[in-house]
Order: sequence, then structure tokens, then C-alpha cells
Amino acid sequence: MDEDLHIKYPRLLTFASQLKAGKGLTIIGTALQGNFLDNYGEVQAAEQTIKHMMQIEKVKGFCQVVVSSKVHNGISHLIQSCGLGGMKHNTVMLGWPYGWRQSEDPRSWKTFIDTVRCTTAAHLALMVPKNVSFYPSNYERYLEGNIDVWWIVHDGGMLMLLPFLLKQHKVWKKCRMRIFTVAQMDDNSIQMKKDLATFLYHLRLEADVEVVEMHNSDISAYTYERTLMMEQRSQMLKQMQLTKTERSREAQLVKDRHSINHLETLYSDDEEEEAHHKPETIHMTWTKEKYGAERRGRSSAADHFRELINLNRKI
Repeated sequence: MDEDLHIKYPRLLTFASQLKAGKGLTIIGTALQGNFLDNYGEVQAAEQTIKHMMQIEKVKGFCQVVVSSKVHNGISHLIQSCGLGGMKHNTVMLGWPYGWRQSEDPRSWKTFIDTVRCTTAAHLALMVPKNVSFYPSNYERYLEGNIDVWWIVHDGGMLMLLPFLLKQHKVWKKCRMRIFTVAQMDDNSIQMKKDLATFLYHLRLEADVEVVEMHNSDISAYTYERTLMMEQRSQMLKQMQLTKTERSREAQLVKDRHSINHLETLYSDDEEEEAHHKPETIHMTWTKEKYGAERRGRSSAADHFRELINLNRKI
């Protein structure tokens, strides 16, 4: 809300209602700067304004207004305390800080950055719609159009879920969903398109698949490397011929080892040499041959144990 207690982005409420399509929990929150004892009247006025806008936009949910000495502290309190028990939010949506480059007050973009950090620390999903004032209202209908998803970092199905939820609403129901994924020039684009189409089929999602070929310089090194690492990990687990439960255990074990290595780098310089040799003892680069040798070693140990039991019985 602005200084006059007017809602800056009313279409954020509209977009939130379209995402949940009448289901789920929605909490509209805002943070006011000041002292609660001195600003109780403003809190009541802000709540009435939000409730009135929720009725206009047909948003079913709750509203919560907090007062704090700093706005980003109030937003942090909202992220931590909203909800009750299992009815807690898993996604935070906030407006883009328009005009932050021209503004002489750095609080707008600093508040935005602090909110992103708090959301990341709470392990919540974050949505930042841009140009939200141009988004359709609940009274509009799209008879045609596309919902484009650029699936660059393949880190889960969140980007697939959002357009699916939008298509459940009557405003977006007639739109087609298009999935764009990025490949390098020497990749097998045809096979990638087939794999992605199969993945969408298993998710029961109807979408058009497009593979965009780009040069190495056009692809962010971080996004491509992260996607490649996740694909290599999945391929490695498949080659080990493990069950689904064993795959999850191995993936968690690799993650734990990575966390241990990261913590070792935080030691003092006196322990740096000792920490330098530790990764060798916990190296978890598994191959199919190494896994087979490990299993044979375990089976031989079990055979020795059985021989000891039989020898005991004979004695």
C-alpha cells in the first residue's frame, strides 16, 4: 500500500484469485511503517481497504496488516507468521519495484531485495509479476492466446504447475500452453523434444513443445550447468539400476556429502590443511562398477558372518 493507504497493485489480487481458481488459501498482507500504538487507526483503515478490494476482485481469503519500524521487518514477520498449522502459505507473491532506478529513495529496492532473501530463507516459492496492471480482470475472457513457459532450469514442476492452474480459471481456459526449452547447437534437439513431450504426457499436461537452439554465449553458464548436473545425476542413478527408494537415498547421500564439504570450507586457516584431505574419505562419485564392487563386498562380509555362525554350531 502507498502512503495514502491505497492498494498499489490491485491486479495482484486478481492474479492470485485466478491462480487458485476458487481453491486453496490466500492471505493478503501488507506492512505499515511506524509504531503500532500510534498507528492502530491506520491498521483498521488498511484492513477495510483490503477487504473491500477483495470483494471487488472476488478473492476469497484473509487479510493481515502489521506495523513495524521498518517495512522489510514487517514483511519478514508476515512471511514467518501467516497461516495456522497446516494452513500455511507455500508461495509469496509481490509486485515489481517500478521506478527504482529513478527514485532517490533506496528503500523501495532494498525492501524488495530483503523480501527475496527472507522468502529464500523460508524455502518458499517466489512470484514477481511484472506489468501486472495489464493483466486481465476476472470479467475478461481470452478466446485465444498462448501461455509461454521458458523452462531453462529443470529444477522441478513449479513452472509447469503455474500455467496449469491458470488454465483452470475461466479467463485463461481457452489459451494454449507452450513449453520452450533451451539447447546448444550441437545437442540433439529432436530427441530433447521427444523426451519433453513424454515428460508432459506423464504429467497429463497438454502443451506445445519447442526446443530453441542457442550458442554457448547466449546461455547463462549457471542455468545450463545446473540443468546439466541434474540430468547427469538422474542418468547415473538409472545406470546403477536402483529401485526408486534406493535412488532417493543415494541422491540424499550425495547432497549430505556436498553439505559437509561446504561446511569444511568455513573452518579457520589452522584447520584448512586437515579439511583439505577430508573430501577424499567421503568422495561419493559412484559408477556402475563401483556400486557392483560395493555390493559384492557387502555380500562377502555376510557370507563370512554365516560361516562363523555355522562354525559356532558345530563346536
